[in-house]
Amino acid sequence: MAESNNMLSLQDSELNSVRAEVAELRKKVSNLKSNLSIAETVVLEVEKRHSLKLAIVYSKVNANAQDDIELEAEEEIMLEDSISKVLDNFEVPHSM
Repeated sequence: MAESNNMLSLQDSELNSVRAEVAELRKKVSNLKSNLSIAETVVLEVEKRHSLKLAIVYSKVNANAQDDIELEAEEEIMLEDSISKVLDNFEVPHSM
C-alpha cells in the first residue's frame, strides 16, 4: 500500500508539473497572439501610409504632366502667332 501511495504521489506531482507547463504555454501563446495582433496593425498602418504616398506621387505626376501639356500648347500657340506675324510681314513679289 505504501508503494501504491508513493506511485500516486509521484503521478500527482507529474500531473501538477504538466498543468504548470500547460499554463505557462497558454500564457506564451496569449502573448504571441497579442504580438501578432500588434504586428498586423502596424503592417496595415504602413500599407495605408504607403498607399497614400503613392496616391500623392501619382497625383503630382499627373499634375506635372498636365502642366507640361498646357505649357506645350501655349508654346505651340506662340509659335503659330510668330509664324503668322512673319508671314503677314512677308511681301510676295508680284509677277510681271
